[in-house]
Order: sequence, then C-alpha cells, then structure tokens
Amino acid sequence: MSLAALARAFVRRVTGRKVRPLPIWERFFTQVFAFADWTDVTLAGRKVAVCVVHDSLALEAGRRLHERTGCGLIVDAVEYPDFSGRASNLARSLRNHPPSLALVAAHEMAIVKAADLVITGTPDVAAWFTQQGHARKVGVVRNCLDYVSIQKDDAIRRDCKLSEGDRLLLFPNNMYAGGGFELCLRAMAKLGSDIHLATMAPMAEMPESLSGEIRNLGLSGRVHFLSRKPPRELIRYRSGADIALVMLDPATPGFHSSLPNRLFETVMSRTPLVVSDLPNHRWLVEVYGIGEVAKSYDAQALADAISTVLASPSRYSEKAEQAAKELSWEREKGVFLDLIQPVLDAHMDGDVVFLARKDMSTNQRTFRHMRTIAELGRRTALFAQVEPMEELRVAGAQYFAMSSQGRPSDGPE
Repeated sequence: MSLAALARAFVRRVTGRKVRPLPIWERFFTQVFAFADWTDVTLAGRKVAVCVVHDSLALEAGRRLHERTGCGLIVDAVEYPDFSGRASNLARSLRNHPPSLALVAAHEMAIVKAADLVITGTPDVAAWFTQQGHARKVGVVRNCLDYVSIQKDDAIRRDCKLSEGDRLLLFPNNMYAGGGFELCLRAMAKLGSDIHLATMAPMAEMPESLSGEIRNLGLSGRVHFLSRKPPRELIRYRSGADIALVMLDPATPGFHSSLPNRLFETVMSRTPLVVSDLPNHRWLVEVYGIGEVAKSYDAQALADAISTVLASPSRYSEKAEQAAKELSWEREKGVFLDLIQPVLDAHMDGDVVFLARKDMSTNQRTFRHMRTIAELGRRTALFAQVEPMEELRVAGAQYFAMSSQGRPSDGPE
C-alpha cells in the first residue's frame, strides 16, 4: 500500500472523513522517509548502542534503527512534537488541515512512546510530555553555552561605522513570522537619532517591503545588516552591542514555552536584554537581573524598555558575569549526564549516533551533547542533512551528510 493510501486510511479512521491526499502530507513524509531510507543505507553494518534523535523529521529514522538493532533511543525534543505551537510554515500548513496534523502527531507520538528518554530545552515542554504520558522518562537540558571569559569588543560598532555617542541595539534572531524585527524598527522610530540597530540574520537580498519600511520610518543609515560570524567569534562580537532585543510575539503559542539559543548567547556575551513578556524570557531577565521586559507587545512599550536599560546600563552589566557563570554548560552538563547515563550504561556495545534531518552547520546543542558523551570514552557519529562546520566537530567523531551522499568526514584529531 502506498504512503498516500495509508494516510487516507488513517485519517478516515481518526476523523470518519473521506479525504484526498494533500501536498502537505507528501512534503512532510517525503522528507521524513527519504532521510530514514538514507540512514538505513548509511548505517548498514555499524554497531549502534544508542541513537539520539535531534529533531522530529528524524524520528522515523530513529524508530527504524531502534527496532532493527535494539539500541537505546533518546529523543531530543526541542519543541512540542505535535506542531501545535510551532511557528514554521510547515506547522502552519499542518494546523490548517486537522486530519494532516492528526496523522503527523500520531506518527511522532508512537515513536516518542518507545524512547528510553526524552530531553527538552524548557520545563514547559517537559511538563507537556509528562502530562500527556507520551514518554517513559523526561528531563530538561537547557541550551547553556560553554563559559568564556571576554572583554567587551567594539568590532561590531566599527562595522556599523558608529560615532562615539551612538548606541547600538542588536536583533539576534533570524527573521521569521512573529520574530519581532518589524516591531524593533517601529520602536526605533520613537527613539533618538543616535540609536542604531544591527542584525546578522541571513538574508540573500533585502525584500523591497522591508527596505521601504526602513525608509518610511526615517531609519535610513541606522539599520545595519551584518555578515554572520562563526560560533567562536559570535559571543565576543555581540558583546559590543548596548542591548539585545529578543522580541518574540506572544500571540504565537509555541513561543510561550521557548527558551531559545539567542538568550543564552546574549547571556554569555554579557549584553543586557530586552524581551517580550513570555514566561521563560521574563524568568531569565528578572531572576538574573540582566534586562527588562516590555510591558506589552507594541512599539511604545519596547521603546520604553530600551530607554530604561540605556538610562542605567551598569545596573545590568554588574550582574552579567554571575549570570554567565550560572547559565553555562559547565553547570548544565551535570544535569545532562544524570539523565543520559542510565541509557548509556544499559547499552554499552556500539556507537552513540545522532540523527538530525536538518542543517547542523552551526548547531551547538548537539555539539555539546556529542562532546560530553565522547568525554566518557564513547565513540560518536552524526548523520544529518548538512554536517557542522569544522569548529563544531568533536575529536574522534564521524560525520555523514545526506547532502554529500553520505561520504564520511572526521572530527579533529
């Protein structure tokens, strides 16, 4: 029976409705099964002790490996697995057609229930798994970065060609629906002409609508689009900004459980934060005293919060070093080891492999997890859509990229 026929049968059983196969099904499952087929071939003959699945599109590959070899299965669920609160175009397409969403959720939940361990990035997602009864064991491992000692660096200010009295706001997110970039522009229009905004969000070409809005708001020359920096340069480079703005839209349900990389990167750069009123974001800036929460999701509230930080920057910078130490991987690593050690101990014979049907070129979360497991003397390998850049490779590990037809490459000696 074809995949489309199976999908139709499932939806009829769940909803009682007779439906035609939709392109969204084909797009989703084509990606999922193509990656699983590739990992089947690429992993053939390899002795696997534990499989760590990093994202939902790799769950099917993990399921096949687990059932075929009996290896331990760990799911690194960085978001809700049913797409109910995600902000991606795929998630929105699935939510717009409930039968498709039911099909995808049932497929993913069946795999999650078979996992030995689910780790998540936030307490909210962990609580959801626990309440739903979808996992045997659930734990939280935050995206804390390796601790680095830094001195403030003015390179980003020089790249923006700022004068001595200018103040620099940093937009550290990528640009996507609900990410807040347009809101940051509108808030800037309410501030003085000495306020500049910089972003390193990847953009092949600026849309005319965005350049037009910058002109209409009178911000020409004050918004700077900079080239991306490799992870080892990123923290020091960002430290030259006066404030980082992480303004995710509270109207997007998935953001309420988020605690994204950008927050931890900003903490490590010792840059004060202004965030939208989301639970985990509020917790971070208020508990550690490293920023302000905009009172509402509008330009004036954001401008007011920015002005508050700029009026007394030492109030926040004095607490930045302690936050960087407490929110470091050196602290979080113990939590990670406590969670995964029982699974590793129960499956000693073979490699620990990581599966990710995504671009892993700058993914530091998986790099830290692989490195920590390698430090225990276990051999690791990553099978991904795109392999990581050189500085995020673990010594002795192997890397396989679907984009290069599975030809292996090694970590540093």
